[in-house]
Amino acid sequence: MMLMLASLAQPASAQMAMPPPAQGIYVGGTSPWRGAPGMEVRVYGGGATSDGAVVVLLDGSLGNITLGRTVADAEGNWEITFTVPDISPGYYTVLVVDDEASSIALSGFEVFEVQIRIYYLEPPSGPPGAFVALSGDGATPLGEVRVYLDGASVANLTATDWGSWDTQRMGLPLFQVPDVEPGDYAITALDVTSNTTDTRMFTVTPPPTIHVSPQEASIGSKVTVSGESFTPWYGINLIFEDQILLVSISADENGGFNSTFFVPVVNSGNYTVSALGMFMGRLANASFRVTVGQDTLIDEMKDVQRALNQTQAAAQSASQAASAAEDRAARAESMAGEARTYALAAMIFAVIAAAASVAMLLRKRG
Repeated sequence: MMLMLASLAQPASAQMAMPPPAQGIYVGGTSPWRGAPGMEVRVYGGGATSDGAVVVLLDGSLGNITLGRTVADAEGNWEITFTVPDISPGYYTVLVVDDEASSIALSGFEVFEVQIRIYYLEPPSGPPGAFVALSGDGATPLGEVRVYLDGASVANLTATDWGSWDTQRMGLPLFQVPDVEPGDYAITALDVTSNTTDTRMFTVTPPPTIHVSPQEASIGSKVTVSGESFTPWYGINLIFEDQILLVSISADENGGFNSTFFVPVVNSGNYTVSALGMFMGRLANASFRVTVGQDTLIDEMKDVQRALNQTQAAAQSASQAASAAEDRAARAESMAGEARTYALAAMIFAVIAAAASVAMLLRKRG
């Protein structure tokens, strides 16, 4: 039975089977609705004659191609799995024929050529260890896709039933730049089933670096930090040892940046200043020394307190010595006063005695 129904081929937008009629055979679904030559496709439905023969055809420009035959069950349900024939890419009509009732159901189907294609690569450059997002289409549906960088395998994955693929799984990148010298390298995506490939160029850059100036300072000092080879336009976190600094930084179009930060309150010693890219986790470190830290300030405060205590003690001792001297001076002054009194009394007694002696002498002469 040859049915020339090319005029019934559905447009590209026809992805679903036609709704079942009130009576007669119908297509419940075609999975997938597009495929490449050699790919298996399942078409199923109902409404066929109970236990009757069902034939599935593919309407093409050169006639109808029989895709398979089956027998419906007692309820008229049927299912056939066929292999997409080796025909030119395009849009075709799948015809399902109920041989017993001579009724026909139609469903659109697209045949495409398997030619793997890379359509997204981000970033287009990066240092060893950087993660790269790569995706594309045109692969064999549910087929194996392998990704290479200059011949070295960097990712293995499975295409979707639409033939699309990407190097991320659950939002996590699978492709990481291997440890190779800086330069331009070819990224190749291989569809294993069809042996087709596509290639994009990727530039391996030197690892990101940062520089701090000055390289040593006390806490609270202002420090300049600059970097290069980071992902252009993306944010960067500055980290002082294990403290994330509240500094807003974004790399410029060349992957460089220049910013400042203030040395946080830490003890004196050697520390690591890090710049961590927010995209793909690019990291660079630089050494920094804190010359005067909180421990130094605490020690100096203790020294000042000790000196103050000593000064206070000396002042107290001096005050006590002055008080003692004042007491001794007061006692000396008191003793001097008593001595003056004794001397005056002695003088009076001497005058009285002299007067008495003169009186006695005068009496003897008289």
